[in-house]
Amino acid sequence: MPLENLTIDEDAVVTFRTEQQGCVEWGYRVGPDADPAVVIRNYMTTGMPRWEPFQSGLSIHVLEGVLSGAMFCSGTHNRQPRPDTASPRRT
Repeated sequence: MPLENLTIDEDAVVTFRTEQQGCVEWGYRVGPDADPAVVIRNYMTTGMPRWEPFQSGLSIHVLEGVLSGAMFCSGTHNRQPRPDTASPRRT
């Protein structure tokens, strides 16, 4: 999410990620913590959506996102070398 799209809502939560269809949001509450807990709001649940605890720290959430993205990426970053360049040729 671009920085200019970050806002603080009426619950003092900064939303930093929105699911593709907009039905789930992740955020953190503004406060003095150096590594705030992550909260989630799911619009698909019955009743009024509200922020619920999701993860104990923003740093862990970001790290898991990076590792998950690397693991499940489309393959552009984890391709095997071409056979003609994988090892020196023997003569």
